[in-house]
Amino acid sequence: MATRKRIFSELDRKALLRALGDARRACIAAQTAAPISGPEHRAANNVVGAIDDAAEVLTGSREAFWGRAHGGKDDRVMPSNGHLGVRGTATYA
Repeated sequence: MATRKRIFSELDRKALLRALGDARRACIAAQTAAPISGPEHRAANNVVGAIDDAAEVLTGSREAFWGRAHGGKDDRVMPSNGHLGVRGTATYA
């Protein structure tokens, strides 16, 4: 029986990052509602840490999901076509 080599495609990576981002936001929302240092708060915090670990594997940056300061030079809004122009300005094709 032949073995099949597994391939984790760019599409797979993007789908996983999208799902992890949703889960991370849900955990942060839970942390804001849970009593500080309570079991729910600690559990959500542990999941956020694991998601950040996975983000590092998938993107090379543990901070991939971390918020950015508003109005700074790195503050970018991704247009619907997915392209950024010079200094974060949108380009439209």
